Amino acid sequence: MALHNERGGMCLHVCTGLHGRNLSPEKIESSKLSKRMELESSNLRAQFPLRKGLVALNHGGWGLSPRVVLAAKAAIQAETDACPDDLYLVRANFHDKLNRALEPVASFLGLNSIDDLVFTANTSTSVTAVLRSLKQILKAQGRFPILPNFKSQKILMLSTAFHGDVHAIRYTCINDGFEVLEVPVVYPLSEDALFAIVEEAIAKEQDEGNEIVLAIYDAITSTPGVILPFRRLTGLFKSNNILAFVDAAQAIGQIPVDDIPAYQPDFFSTNLHKWMYVPRSCAVLYVAKQHQAEIKHPVVVDVQENHWKSTPGSSEISNFLTTPAAFEFISSLGGISRIMKHNHELAVKGGQILATALGTSVLKNPSETDETGGDAYYGAMVNIELPPAPAGLLFRELHAQFLEQFNATVLVYSHGGKWWIRCSAQIYVDITDFERMAHILRTIFKLD
Repeated sequence: MALHNERGGMCLHVCTGLHGRNLSPEKIESSKLSKRMELESSNLRAQFPLRKGLVALNHGGWGLSPRVVLAAKAAIQAETDACPDDLYLVRANFHDKLNRALEPVASFLGLNSIDDLVFTANTSTSVTAVLRSLKQILKAQGRFPILPNFKSQKILMLSTAFHGDVHAIRYTCINDGFEVLEVPVVYPLSEDALFAIVEEAIAKEQDEGNEIVLAIYDAITSTPGVILPFRRLTGLFKSNNILAFVDAAQAIGQIPVDDIPAYQPDFFSTNLHKWMYVPRSCAVLYVAKQHQAEIKHPVVVDVQENHWKSTPGSSEISNFLTTPAAFEFISSLGGISRIMKHNHELAVKGGQILATALGTSVLKNPSETDETGGDAYYGAMVNIELPPAPAGLLFRELHAQFLEQFNATVLVYSHGGKWWIRCSAQIYVDITDFERMAHILRTIFKLD
């Protein structure tokens, strides 16, 4: 992870130099892709290195970079390999390159500078960095060791948390003496209902004499792919003296996230390789200023007191440095707002095609105040309920069956006692991909 700052560099990443410039992707001039592409154009698929005929509906799983961005990464790697010392030994070059790559991301998140932002490998690395530093953060606040008026200290997560977060939280609790507070949620669930469930869980713990010290919660859950009221939850946690960590792994590029200063989470992390076309793997971590002195990279090789920085050995940072090229690609398509609108509309149409073909339904917001008919529940990842399995079909083997028999990808998962698929819309996908998936599903479930 590059956890690094203006004083020198955690590859946790934030360094000296080029602060305050407003380089949103819509404002980046394209040199290689100066002509604005049409999102509906059939040649967009050719921009990506997908194998022939693949029905690619699992972009949310791993992300994918276009060829022009991958070429930019290769050029950066070639430049580095021509003289590695120029990057790794001349530290000013190392930090300056990371700073310049980070600037458009900071602007994208509504931050005036890169001071509070660092590159990391992925959101799981970001979560681990905060969890590993949690005791020191609490100690600085006078909350660790546990105060005598509390029975225990707990870390809150929802039952739909990403499995990586779950394992990291449980590991931290075992090692550091915290306890897990898992709040059960089953969708569909309105925003108000979810908020009430979490609020009730907090009140119950307080009544029992327990202190919740940290909450880690999604902006968009992985399974099911549902948008959470993460800003509202942040306010709830902070009002109860609970450190608030927004795991926005799937958020940037699916929904607007340009208002961090407005709701002020303690921590925020999002993957750039998911929906922003940066090569795998690349993420950023935001840390509020009051916690930065206690944050350390999980791999401790270079720590200076009171500086949140560390560079673990000969770190590969070409993915981080490719970020401007990815944002340039986004700019060439008319900006991320245009892409998000396109992908959401395609997900709505494609999801309905699949639900109709299966005789089931799309997971939608049950709130009567949702003016979109429930479709504001999700961004570019639509969730469709699967019908009962015919004899001999094992849901857990469907991933392999999709790939091996049908040259198709989609995420299959269980939630709330049912099986679902999560399909991702993307600019290299069109409605015919959803139609082909509908035919594949009808074949598998023997509906024809």
